[in-house]
Amino acid sequence: MTGLARTVSWLSVALWLAANPVSGQSPTVIAGATLLNGTGGPPVPDAVVVVRDGLVECAGPRADCPVEPGWPLLEAGGRWVIPGLIDSHIHWQIWYDRERILSPEVAARAGRVYLANGITTVMDVGGQRWVTPEHRRVLDSLEQTGAPAPRILHSAWINRRELEDAATEDAGVLARSLLEKDVAGVKIREGLTMDDVVAIVREADVAGRPVYGHTYYQEGTGFLDYTAEAVTAGVDGVFHVLGIPPLPPGPDPTSPDIPEDDWEAWWLAGADLWNHATDESMDVLIRVMVEQGAWLQPTLVTEEWMVVPNYFRGHEAWRHSPLSWEEMNAGSPVFRGNDLETYRAAYLQMKRFVRRFHEAGGMVVAGTDGVPVPGFGLQEEMRLLVEAGLPPLEAIRSATHNAAAAWRWEDRIGTVEAGKAADLVILDGDPLRDILNTRRIWRVMKGGVVYDPLVLLR
Repeated sequence: MTGLARTVSWLSVALWLAANPVSGQSPTVIAGATLLNGTGGPPVPDAVVVVRDGLVECAGPRADCPVEPGWPLLEAGGRWVIPGLIDSHIHWQIWYDRERILSPEVAARAGRVYLANGITTVMDVGGQRWVTPEHRRVLDSLEQTGAPAPRILHSAWINRRELEDAATEDAGVLARSLLEKDVAGVKIREGLTMDDVVAIVREADVAGRPVYGHTYYQEGTGFLDYTAEAVTAGVDGVFHVLGIPPLPPGPDPTSPDIPEDDWEAWWLAGADLWNHATDESMDVLIRVMVEQGAWLQPTLVTEEWMVVPNYFRGHEAWRHSPLSWEEMNAGSPVFRGNDLETYRAAYLQMKRFVRRFHEAGGMVVAGTDGVPVPGFGLQEEMRLLVEAGLPPLEAIRSATHNAAAAWRWEDRIGTVEAGKAADLVILDGDPLRDILNTRRIWRVMKGGVVYDPLVLLR
């Protein structure tokens, strides 16, 4: 490889990289691109990023990052560099077969799909009921074999059913046992009391892990929302803006006439609660969340699915999906007529809440729930965050720095800074001008290894 023994043209390096992913064991230089390092600072034009042993050694202006003669140089002039993207809400079970098995072949395909979309880290929040020890071995083998795949974090999951199955009334005992199993945090769900939540938070704090999840659920003929109480008790983050409509004081508008097993009617009724929220009631909840330092993961893309008929139906991404559009749509309620208009009005309220939360200083974290197409939804979520009112730079931070901070991994990933993992994406367009330029991926680097997304998807 005498051509790589000296500074060479970007074309020859790019062609070689496409066939031979570069190991981070020797210094690699990315030069000439505009750098958005994820810290929130201004763009750095004509930047240099030096990568050694899988870590960023230097990132910034050329004058601050000297390059030795002979180092391999990836010339990226006219392009943009952002941190590797983090989808902090996926479900591996989307990739399972009909027997609920994740085969090594499908896991490897999923890994390539995520990485080709610039996603260098994923957080599975399905919990132990879905990600069994057998599934963990399949997923762990991706990293052990060096297969092209994102970094994979796993979540524990506690709800009333998990407590019953564990034959314990002490949520802290269950949390402690789960936290000993190499999980990145604990997800809470339905049926928990505030005593349960306090016990889970206590154990997670000891282990240095976050607690997050659904701070609301259907109970009988109504909805129980304890978001403010949960974040005051120490819950770090809240999933799904859909479930946390802050209602003003007064009668509960929930209809008691819906049959308990009519899940589509209950879904619509839960969304409709947003149509009763006011700016004042929104600000009360926002104030509590911001004061407690709780982050919000809106998953707006799941709401877009509800309000846009045939959403993403013709997208080429379905060629890479384990599900068809029809299969994905079958798992979601379908609203028409007045019901659809009710949901659309509620969705506008949800987006207003996200904007107000951000403007009040709240931390927004991007996640997709695997929607609309597993691996292809994160750029769409960022687009919707911009549509809701976040500046493009903040939408990018929601899927990089903020996501890393939510899982307390900000000292390792989420920004392009010295000492962090060399996870980054090189784009062919300015994402500050159009957030969908985050789809125009030229190269992806994960842990110092460079990949061509076209090769990965083939």
